[in-house]
Amino acid sequence: MSLYQSKLRNTGPKGAPIIDSLSVDRTMKTRMQNHGQSNLLREKTLTFEKELDQSRRTSLREEHELRKTILELRKPQNDSKEWLLKNHGRFNDWKQRERTKLEHKYSSRSSKEKVEN
Repeated sequence: MSLYQSKLRNTGPKGAPIIDSLSVDRTMKTRMQNHGQSNLLREKTLTFEKELDQSRRTSLREEHELRKTILELRKPQNDSKEWLLKNHGRFNDWKQRERTKLEHKYSSRSSKEKVEN
C-alpha cells in the first residue's frame, strides 16, 4: 500500500482526516510524556545548575578562607607586645654593643695617637 492510498484510507468526506479516539489518546499521551520528560529534564538541569552554583560558591568561600589563613600565617607575628618588648631589648643590646665596639675602636685610635704624639 502506497503512502497515497494510506492517506486516502484515513480521510473522511471532503478529504478531512479521520480522527479516531485511540490515535488522539495515543498522541496526547506521547505529547504529555514528552512534555513531562522535557519538564523533568529542565528541572534536573535547573537543580544541577543550582548545585553547581552552590558548589562554586562554597569552593570560592573555602578558597577565600584558605587565602586568608595563608596570609595570616605569612604575616609576621610581630604585633604582640611581648615580641616588641623582647626584640626591642635585643635591638637596644645590639645597638649598645655596636656603640661600645665603635667607642673601643675610636678610643684605641685616640690613645695610640696620644702615645705617638
